[in-house]
Formats: sequence, structure tokens, C-alpha cells
Amino acid sequence: MAVVEHAGKGYVRADLHNWVRTTNNFKPGDFDKVIDVAHKRLDPGGIIGIVDAFDEVRYGKLYGTAREYKFENNGNFVYVPERGIYLIRGERVYTADGNALVLGLNENERLMNQNEKTTLEYALRKAEEFNGSVVLCNLDSQNKARKYFGNHPEKLKQVVAIEIYNGSNVLGSKPTKPNLSANQEADMFYKRFRTAYSHLGHIKTSGGHSIGEIGRCWTEIPRFKGETSGDMKLYIKEALKPENIGKMYGATSWIPSLVHDAILYFPFFGWMARGAGRRKKIGGIAQ
Repeated sequence: MAVVEHAGKGYVRADLHNWVRTTNNFKPGDFDKVIDVAHKRLDPGGIIGIVDAFDEVRYGKLYGTAREYKFENNGNFVYVPERGIYLIRGERVYTADGNALVLGLNENERLMNQNEKTTLEYALRKAEEFNGSVVLCNLDSQNKARKYFGNHPEKLKQVVAIEIYNGSNVLGSKPTKPNLSANQEADMFYKRFRTAYSHLGHIKTSGGHSIGEIGRCWTEIPRFKGETSGDMKLYIKEALKPENIGKMYGATSWIPSLVHDAILYFPFFGWMARGAGRRKKIGGIAQ
């Protein structure tokens, strides 16, 4: 069974990289708010990626706050029939070699926990084992993954797409050393390798840490036609092929991003930054 509805038969808007909040604390009804915002900005059929990291379970916690909307849970995605919105699970992997995003993982498929100091090579191998889709995100010059893949371009064969624009990455991967060219650098990296590795797709995402940022950036991809978690795994790989990608839109979230960075990185706001310490233990940064 085909899992995508190809160009000419309808694209949908997808925003595949979202944290929802800076901390891992969710409120009753957050799920419903996320669905309403996604429906407004992405329209029916729209897809939102929700990111877990380490032992944080944002994706599961989020749908656990549902109050109004009923949903179908399919392992690595939930579907809200009333609004026609999909939420898919992703995991950000932070390593000594930099970080990356893996989409389409089932809830019981985790790449690392807070006590692990793993490598990108290990993360790529585990992602392949789970049939997840690796997306290189926040790929500015401050993300060590840029150097890793630059030195080992053959590893790009294991990558499905590159995030060329992240609406929340306004100061770069290390906000304490601002880099206002972060998104331009990510786009340049993609353009550097897209000819030699023509399978690589490219996407724009919000990368946001608030409900208001959801759907501010999006990429048009074919409509999902599957039903199972296995279908979704295949769909992501197919939908993010360069020939299947349509229009894109990117908006910078200056104020929400600056608030997030202040909470997470500056001592005056440190009391609010729950979980920040364990992200920094291996040089990882919640983007």
C-alpha cells in the first residue's frame, strides 16, 4: 500500500520539530491547544513533530493532557479525527559529536537516556535499527555535527533530510555566543552536499518551545495515507525525498526564542531551567 499521496493530489503542511515548552511540565488541556493552533496554521492533514530528549517524555505527556479531543494512538503518531491533525514522535540525540533529530520512533524506541554519553555513530546505528528518519537540525557552525558530517560525508547516506531553517534558532546553538547567521549556515551546508547526496531532503521547522510557535514554519509534503506505525516510518522517508517536497515557509520567533534562551542559559533565570543541567552534561543544548 502506498503511504503517500503524491504531488498533484494534495500536499499538507508539516512542522516536524517542536518542543512545546521550555521545561518538561505540561498543563491539562495543552494537547487541545496544540491541536487548535496546528489546525489553524497547517490545515486538516497537517503534521506536527513533537520532540523527546534523554529520559524526557514530552510526546507522551502532551497527549496525556488531552481534555476535549479524542485521538487515535498508533505507537509513533497520534491522529485527531475531529481536526485532521497528526502528531508524530521524534527524539533529539545529544552526543559529544553534536546533535541530531530522529523522527518516527515508537514510544518504546529510545536512542539514549540522560546518563549515556554516546556518539553520533552509535545514534545513527540505533536509528537505522529502529527504521527512524535522521534529520540534521540546528546545523550551524556551533553544532559539532556540522564538523562530524563534513569530515565524514559518507555518513550522510544515513540521513533523510537537513533542516535548513529553524524559526527558534535565532542565536545559534550556543546563545551565550550569539550567531545570527545560524540558519544561513545550515542552508549552506545542505547546498554543499545536495548534489553528491541527491537523496537528501530539506525542511523548514519552527523548533519552538511554546504553543504559540507551532506551525509558524512549515514544509509542504505529500499527504499521509497509512494507518500503522510502520506506515508512518516509511512515509517520513518517502515524503522527505527532495522530489516530494513542495513549498516552504519560515518565520523567526524572536521574542519566544529569546525568552527560552534566557531561561535556559543565564543564571538569573536558572531557577526556571529544570532539566538544563543534564542537557549540558555532554555538551548538548535543547534547541
